[in-house]
Amino acid sequence: MSPQAFWLLKLNDYQAIVSIVKFADGRHSVAAIGPAVNYYQNDDNSLAQAIDESLSQAAQSASILPEMEPDDLALILPPGWIDQEGKIIDQKKKNIESFCRQLKLKPIGFIPSDEALVESLNSKDGFPASFILLEIHPTDFSLSLVYLGKIKNRLIQPTPDGFYPGAVEQRLIELTDNSTLPPQIYLTGDYTPTHLEMIKNYSWIGKKDFETFLHFPDIIDLSLSELLTHYLSVILGQFNQPNQSVQPEIEVAVEDTTAPVIATPTLEETSASDFGFSNLEVETVVDNPPPEIELPPPVVASQPPKPEFKLPKISLPKLNLKFPRVKFSFGIILAVLPAILALLFVLAHAKVQLFITPIDIGSSETATLDSNLASQKTIDLDLSESKPATGKLTKGERAKGDVVIYNSSAKAQNLSRGTIILDDKNQKYELSTSVQVPASSVNFDSGTITMGQVSTALVASEIGPEYNIDKNVKLTFKDSAISSLAARVKSQLSGGSRSEVSAVSQADKQALEATIKTKIEESIEQKLNQEINSISGILKSTLKIEKNRLEFNREVGEEADTISVESSNKVTVYYLTSEQKETIIKQYLSSKHPGIQFKYDLSKIDIDYLANKLTIKGQVIPVVDTSALRKQITGKSLSTAENIIKTKYQRVYNFQITTNYSIFKFLPLPFIGRNIEITSQ
Repeated sequence: MSPQAFWLLKLNDYQAIVSIVKFADGRHSVAAIGPAVNYYQNDDNSLAQAIDESLSQAAQSASILPEMEPDDLALILPPGWIDQEGKIIDQKKKNIESFCRQLKLKPIGFIPSDEALVESLNSKDGFPASFILLEIHPTDFSLSLVYLGKIKNRLIQPTPDGFYPGAVEQRLIELTDNSTLPPQIYLTGDYTPTHLEMIKNYSWIGKKDFETFLHFPDIIDLSLSELLTHYLSVILGQFNQPNQSVQPEIEVAVEDTTAPVIATPTLEETSASDFGFSNLEVETVVDNPPPEIELPPPVVASQPPKPEFKLPKISLPKLNLKFPRVKFSFGIILAVLPAILALLFVLAHAKVQLFITPIDIGSSETATLDSNLASQKTIDLDLSESKPATGKLTKGERAKGDVVIYNSSAKAQNLSRGTIILDDKNQKYELSTSVQVPASSVNFDSGTITMGQVSTALVASEIGPEYNIDKNVKLTFKDSAISSLAARVKSQLSGGSRSEVSAVSQADKQALEATIKTKIEESIEQKLNQEINSISGILKSTLKIEKNRLEFNREVGEEADTISVESSNKVTVYYLTSEQKETIIKQYLSSKHPGIQFKYDLSKIDIDYLANKLTIKGQVIPVVDTSALRKQITGKSLSTAENIIKTKYQRVYNFQITTNYSIFKFLPLPFIGRNIEITSQ
């Protein structure tokens, strides 16, 4: 009998998704689906936290109180977690035991994800299904090749450069043994619309040298809810409830008992002790448990006859080969056998291919950039620009000359520099210097008055030729208070002139400033594209542009035919050479993972610098000590070698061991270590 409610946990090597299944109105249904939560491989705490987070959100979405949450847990596991005997491998069993202890969950059974889908699709049409199951992950993809309801082959292919359908086709060719594939591909996992479009648009047929499919395959993408529909139908089939069928939206309703029943015995029920949980104590308190309702036994209809599949008979021509009879004595066999075995072991070769889980690195460390840590690139931009001056300036000279000033007063008069004198047109002139005009004198004998006089320089107040005055022209003082004074041009006032010349206007300066600034920006952009961005390992956050003050050769209002401006600018940026980048990565790895060797692609590890923080992000792959592994598996049986890799090399998530004598499966691996080739990726 199935539990009233249970958790359905789907796991892969990096992600956990928990759903809650409830029973109501005579049927099971998925009440809520938790989010996909990532975790770190072989980190029990990380795995438990991921499951707990997804489980909690599923319970919250289903409005289930913590005290009413079920304890039972059904597991959908990756195929790689199951050994050849159909049991969970030891390490993964320990991981499951750990999170079940932490979260107080009771595992009620498990099934590999691909086998669950095969069982469900077999039941769907009533006859064995044939298809290709493609599951896409961020760093790899897995393939399961299904023929007539059985999984024929499985493999996992890392995708360090991203997913591409051509890689899928290549691996399928290796699996087909020159036979055509079932023209149906089921797509699951972390695929995106881009992945789906790539797969649908890929040219699966029409190849010149080979033909993988007879016709273009159907591409069927399975959403998470659709996968859960298949999983749930298979799980419920294991609870001896053949009267239930899966409805849309992941609901299981009571099925018409006249329908045929197809048994699906793949889900392996297990007790806590089978997982190593014999000491696990989980106390569950349920208030007023519902009474058990005994359902009537199901009525099983007779099975319809299955279609027969007949293979065509193939007749081979008879070969009449006669070999001479040779009598071998038992002694000859014993004599030759050591030589045969020695020859076999000398010529025996094995290849071990390891698929290693990469480690995500991410760290921010305080650092100061200098010549020891990074290199600096400096570009000087000395720019200039000029344009014709469009302003106008009126210029000229003021008229100059000497005048005689007369004083009719009996008192001397003092005149300051700049005293204004007017001509008959009221044009102004100024005294060039201060002067004292003597007082007048009277000669009583002759009866004459002699006015005091003094000669001084005079200059026009404005420029222009109109200020030029002939000799002996009379002038008057502007200040009426000194009416006793009079003046006369002593010599001609001349030199007055006026003309219009080119000069710098405010508009000229503003236009030139805008032009030089645009030129600066364009030059900087050009340098960035041509010299800066082409630098490998550039730290873009360190880019610094210094724009110095603009220097003009003329000011506004100054006479000039042209105006020019100069600007000195500087662009600096730090970058990492391959050697510097590798040094930084090695220092980081040695501090975070002492004693472990790694291999990595420098182009796929990002290093940036911002606010005195050096940030490192990317993936590295631990390096397996192939010498040690070779010594450990030399001369060992295949099963022993596989167990050594599984138990002692935790970062290896998959591996393949092939020999050039695979037909003799009972033979051990080569006894000569150099005949064992070990590669990793």
